[in-house]
Amino acid sequence: MANDNIHKLKIVPIHKLDGTFHIPDYQRGYRWQRRQVEQLIEDIMHNPDGQSYYLQPITVIKRANGGNKVYDLIDGQQRLTTLLLIYKALQQKAEEWATLNFLKKELVTEHYSICYDTRKESENFIKDVATKSGEEASKFPDYLYMWHAYQKIRIWLDTHEAEDCKSLANKLAKDVKVIWYEIGTRDENAWTVFANLNSGKIPLTNSELVKALFLSSSNNVEQIEDEETEKRYYVGLTPYEKSIIVEQWDGIERELAAPSFWKFMSNEDMEKYPTKIDLLLDIVANKPDNDRNEYYTFAYFEKKYSHGKISHTEWQNIYDQYLKIRDWYEDNSLFHKIGYLIDIRYKSLSDIYTEGKDKSDSDFEMVLDGWIKESISVKNGVTFESLDYNESEDYEMIKRLLTLTNVLSTLQLKDNTLRYPFHLHKDSERNRGGWSLEHIHAQKSEQIKKEGKRKWLELHLKSLDRFESFCKNEYLKRKDLAQDDNAKNSIEKRFRSILDSVAELRRRMEAASNAKELGNIQPIMVDFSKIVVPPFDEHSEQIYRDGLANMALLTKDDNAVLNNSSFDVKRYIILDEMSDRYIPPFTQRVFSKSFAGSDIEQLYFWSDNDRNSYLKQIKEILKEYLEDKKLPTKASSK
Repeated sequence: MANDNIHKLKIVPIHKLDGTFHIPDYQRGYRWQRRQVEQLIEDIMHNPDGQSYYLQPITVIKRANGGNKVYDLIDGQQRLTTLLLIYKALQQKAEEWATLNFLKKELVTEHYSICYDTRKESENFIKDVATKSGEEASKFPDYLYMWHAYQKIRIWLDTHEAEDCKSLANKLAKDVKVIWYEIGTRDENAWTVFANLNSGKIPLTNSELVKALFLSSSNNVEQIEDEETEKRYYVGLTPYEKSIIVEQWDGIERELAAPSFWKFMSNEDMEKYPTKIDLLLDIVANKPDNDRNEYYTFAYFEKKYSHGKISHTEWQNIYDQYLKIRDWYEDNSLFHKIGYLIDIRYKSLSDIYTEGKDKSDSDFEMVLDGWIKESISVKNGVTFESLDYNESEDYEMIKRLLTLTNVLSTLQLKDNTLRYPFHLHKDSERNRGGWSLEHIHAQKSEQIKKEGKRKWLELHLKSLDRFESFCKNEYLKRKDLAQDDNAKNSIEKRFRSILDSVAELRRRMEAASNAKELGNIQPIMVDFSKIVVPPFDEHSEQIYRDGLANMALLTKDDNAVLNNSSFDVKRYIILDEMSDRYIPPFTQRVFSKSFAGSDIEQLYFWSDNDRNSYLKQIKEILKEYLEDKKLPTKASSK
């Protein structure tokens, strides 16, 4: 679409919309279902009084020989036709209540008409739809859909209070508006425009409409003479300035389309924004997160620039705001801190931008640090050690702490070129189901579904072989360290007892695995957890904790795969079988035991030493945001 073909782009209240709109014969006819008609009425009614409700853009081309207000309606015929039918139904209500003077005629009078070129008499059918019968409507599909839509509107009006009917009329008169998108015909005909619209070549998103405000032919530069000062000055944009806007606009769109940039700024799927610059414009327009108005952002800019010609300075203000966000993205420290706050939904980019746009980087970073500390604050008396997986509030706090640990552990690396991959962390294809907490050492054995039983037996039989090999090495090591024969005999006795239990467990697992029908294997799972424990560990029962020291961050899908597995099996799956999945870096370090103080000589268990070292490492990474290496306490509400 050539930019100079845009003749008008504006917001028009529906009650001021006038003219005759022709539906060209290459378009399909009216096809809205009753549910769509009702949904439009409900959307209008639920819109707060006094707040504009914007319909999707209507795209028109003025007919060359049709007069000043005769147009081809290229896009938007379904809604305009439905609104016309609503007007006709309200007019019938006004006649019924004429003696009450409850619904004034002028309030429900429309000023436009619609004609389908495939059937010229369609204009009269809509005009007289209130008097038409179902038999008359059945002559043509268009008429039948219109008639059914009208009947649905009548049912809605007849089943609601009179005040609701009047409220609908008032909203049509005051709040309902259309985005008028008029295209010139100099270089392209109506069919070309229609084909482009329906093939997605002219996506009428907020950003495309805002862009049209700047590039519209009505915004061309013109010379103004000020009679008071007897001076001349220019308003609007020159062709060169428009070309700069187009170049910078396209540059922003390309950069925001990079997954690493997008996922730093937003938790939304990229597909939700066909044009990525929409997110930036939403922020500039300060669009509320829960606002359902599809064209809120365009309406903001249209209203802001409705005073007259748009200057290049106004575009530069938008571009400068983008450059600010890009600077944050490129700053390693700001990237990680902002990315974390957005990821856990503690702050939105809009919140962050509002707070940081006028601050120096150092002052802004102090604000971010304060928010991060607030994000991990807990009730008085809660410590790292007392957080409980089974308490919903604690569960979410553990997730936040582990997310922050993963992000900051990356930030604290000496190599500033390494950044936390928020685009992988938030990738819905890789991380279906979202993030959850995984017990590092299985807390308990739960019944599993039939299809998972053979896989569990297969993986844990291999794990049992590794466990047996570990026990033999452990036995030899401890036997060499024994002080006397009694100690050696005691170690050998313990060792033989373990191997006997392992042999019996293997026999049962192999028998279950070879059976044609798998029965209940939960007793085997329970015994596996009892037998396969660190040999000679008198405190092995402590591994069954629901605290932070026994938690790792994984996706829900991965968690389901690992459920009921021993530490050794989880380690094998995470490090060997999940190479195509995104595993947070600190979770990888847990199962490779790659932090100081961990029992790296024995990779089969998650021991007391491992848990203590893990907790110590988390506290060290988060120390900037902790009070005496404890969780910060929320301020009193009093």
